[in-house]
Amino acid sequence: MTTFTSSCASSRSSSFLLQNHLGGGKNDDGRCVLKKTRGSRSTSSFTRRQLRRRGNNKSIAITECVTAKTALKEWSKTEKAIERGEQVLLFRKGGINDNNNSGFQILENQFVIFPTSFHSANNGGESDAMPDMKKGDSVPFSIVCRITRAWQTSDKSVIKALEKFHALREDEIVSRVNYKPNEPYSILEVRAYVLPKDEYALPADVEKYGGCKSWIEKLPFGIPDTTTLPPVLDQRDWLISQSDLKRKLEFLVATGVEIKELPI
Repeated sequence: MTTFTSSCASSRSSSFLLQNHLGGGKNDDGRCVLKKTRGSRSTSSFTRRQLRRRGNNKSIAITECVTAKTALKEWSKTEKAIERGEQVLLFRKGGINDNNNSGFQILENQFVIFPTSFHSANNGGESDAMPDMKKGDSVPFSIVCRITRAWQTSDKSVIKALEKFHALREDEIVSRVNYKPNEPYSILEVRAYVLPKDEYALPADVEKYGGCKSWIEKLPFGIPDTTTLPPVLDQRDWLISQSDLKRKLEFLVATGVEIKELPI
């Protein structure tokens, strides 16, 4: 497994070359800028814009590879269920070490999942081979998630009602939302995308990345934008899932359950 320390993820498209003499490389905001030489073709889904080179009339295509720089800590079994296409929802409460007193906060709508284990002795069936930074293990990333919709509620009956959209046991989720019981919990609908296998891992650093906190900001490397990665669910299955979830939530609201949609 390769542990990346670069701040810019590479594109493997053979149609694109880094042109240092044309200003390619890393922008001030940490994004990669890949430049396509005139006359080459590309089927990349990156957003492109046309610029004119100073001093002549030739135009070149600029491709900006937007990257995720944030990780969300989540149970390993949840990560695996999402990766298998069995789960599209995350149920969240703020971590003990989160820097706020108002529950879970959405810091980014695109992130990798940092797999963790359950706090209890019974890890819910997770593998004992789970990476452990305390033992010097690096933590691999396998999926990128993009939040498509989000809600907040205090009603635990919603967990059972939405069981079709997650693979966890009801008591596992309840154990999470019972933390700070007077605060609502958040529900995130996420679309997942698959990263190249064994290519992204966070080096072991317990002091920097350990502790009970929801988010890890400013990863030491960039993650490819979701538009460049294969989705776990194809477009048809994803749209069906979204439609089914929308109908279920509308039914819950119609029966008096308080569910507030959050901005993302």
